[in-house]
This record gives sequence, structure tokens and C-alpha cells, in this order.
Amino acid sequence: MMQNMRSLKLKPALFMALFMALFWVRSGYSQETDPDLDAHKAALAAYEKGDFETAFAHWKLLAEKDSPLAQYYMAVLYRDGAGVPQDYVQARSWYERAANGGSVRALHDLAVMYQGGVGVAQNFAAAFPYLELAAARGYAPSQYNLGVLLLEGKGTEADAMLGYVWIYRAATQGLEQALAAQGLVAQTLTLDQLQEARHIVEAGNDSQ
Repeated sequence: MMQNMRSLKLKPALFMALFMALFWVRSGYSQETDPDLDAHKAALAAYEKGDFETAFAHWKLLAEKDSPLAQYYMAVLYRDGAGVPQDYVQARSWYERAANGGSVRALHDLAVMYQGGVGVAQNFAAAFPYLELAAARGYAPSQYNLGVLLLEGKGTEADAMLGYVWIYRAATQGLEQALAAQGLVAQTLTLDQLQEARHIVEAGNDSQ
């Protein structure tokens, strides 16, 4: 389509700005709620001190009680080989359990595994639905990554306008990568497309 043809002019600069989409989103601790949140404090304290074995022991007990937050961090420990041997199969399994329990960050990290080919064959089509679910729940890193896939036409049909919509949404939440990329992406769109994209954002409508 014409908007995608126009985007070719800015691809080198644009996709340098979008490169960070494949990196894990790291924050000190998940802001997701959990009924056993207080019980996570000992695990978090150990984790932040680098005592990963103790963190693993605490989170394993909670994870086996079906705490999505603990299951998420079990996945992180296995993914990073922190306190346990690195094991991407275990990481993916724990991410899936956490995602099934409602963890939006687990959905995002599963997508990143498929985007980057981390412990799995790279598969953008497999990443896409995880990002859609997390983005729909307002998770800015997933909104941004979803926009990247739409811009590049990876795992889905290329759609520069809809890609901009998701990057715009992430930018309104202050996500640094989205703020950096938003202007570059906007330059690939016509004025009518920009107006339509902003109308979609303001209306809260995910469809074109």
C-alpha cells in the first residue's frame, strides 16, 4: 500500500529507533497485583541482593500455589540462569502458566522470546497474538512492540497507520522508545492517515 511505500525512505533511521523492541523490559519489580504480594517481599529482597537461590526458593513455593506473579519471576530466573541453570524450556513453561493466570508481563515476555528467537525458533506470527492481548490491556511495551510488527509486516500484514496507532498509545504512556519513534513513524503517513490514527486512539477503538 502507498503508506508502506512511503515508509521506505525513513527505514534506516526509523528501525534504528525501533531496534530496542527486542530487548527484555526490565523494571525492579512487577507492578502487577497479587494476593500474596507481601509474601513476595523476602524473595524480592533476596533477588535485589543477588541471592538468586533464596529468591528462587521463595518464589517456587508461591508459584506452586498458583501465584501468577511468582510464576512470572520463576520464568525470569530460568530465562536468565539466575539461581538455577539457564533453561528456556522451563522459562517458557512458567511464562505460559503466569500468562494463563493473568500476568500481562508474561504475555509480553513470551512474545519477546518468539520475536528474538530466544530458546525457540524465531516466529513473529507466534509473537503477535501475545502482544495483541497485552497491548489491549494497556501494557505500553507490548503496544510498542505490536506497532513495530505492524510497521514491518512481521507476523501480520504490514499496516503503517495501525502500527502508528499502537506506538502513539505507548508514547502517551511515556515509553521512551515510543516517544523516540513516534515522530519518525508519523513522517511515513499522510495527513489523513495521521488524523485517522489519532481519532482511533482518542476513541479507544482498536480497529481501523
